[in-house]
Amino acid sequence: MGSRHMAGTWWKKVFQSTYLAAFEPLYSSVRTKREILFLIRALRLKKSANILDIPCGAGRHSITLARLGFSRITGVDQSTVLLAAARHRSYGLTAPPIFLQGDMRTFKTSDRYDAALILGNSFGYFSDRNNKRVIKNVSRALRPGGQLVLDLSNTVGMLRRLSTEHKDVISGGYILTEETAFDRRLSRLHLRWTVVRNGKKHTYSGLFRLYTFPETKQLLESENLKICRTYGSLTGAAYNINAPRLVVVARKAP
Repeated sequence: MGSRHMAGTWWKKVFQSTYLAAFEPLYSSVRTKREILFLIRALRLKKSANILDIPCGAGRHSITLARLGFSRITGVDQSTVLLAAARHRSYGLTAPPIFLQGDMRTFKTSDRYDAALILGNSFGYFSDRNNKRVIKNVSRALRPGGQLVLDLSNTVGMLRRLSTEHKDVISGGYILTEETAFDRRLSRLHLRWTVVRNGKKHTYSGLFRLYTFPETKQLLESENLKICRTYGSLTGAAYNINAPRLVVVARKAP
């Protein structure tokens, strides 16, 4: 499979039932609540805030916000499997999130949001042009003064480590093997996941465009978004070159 083809379609194959069963257990409810409590503080979110979670996956962040009393949450994702799980998990909530099927590259809305969340390595799936479209769409959806949280891998830190990594974990009864290779020239991360359960093996591939801080700043500013804070994790750790994450908070100009 050529990288151009994979770059445009790999996520359609990955984010299905096996992902839900094998990968979702890696993200505990305790971890998710810590991330959300940090975001509430960092963005100074009021319970009345209109919040966009894109892509929302199976809704772990959206649903946690709803459980904490936030009543105006919209989750958008392309996967029918993950959206079905999100709707099922939100059943019984007083004010459940609204979950919509949509593509980040073409997402449009007449609504205006106080905050938009792009979390969990959910940015960089596409070509540079289409990644820019994602930011353009989100910026248009924000009200003036609204904030975007963009949660990215720390590319600089990755450059300081070995370009390839290999790790095994056990999750949800599955044995997961993740292999990564970083293409320094193109700033792309190639991933290969092998998922084994009861002797059955599935293999998936992914391709991410990783952005440095200057590239991220330029991209956001081109869409009327100015960075106001940075963190090294979704729990508020300081950002530095060794941090695992680059979490950017940007505000839409009036």
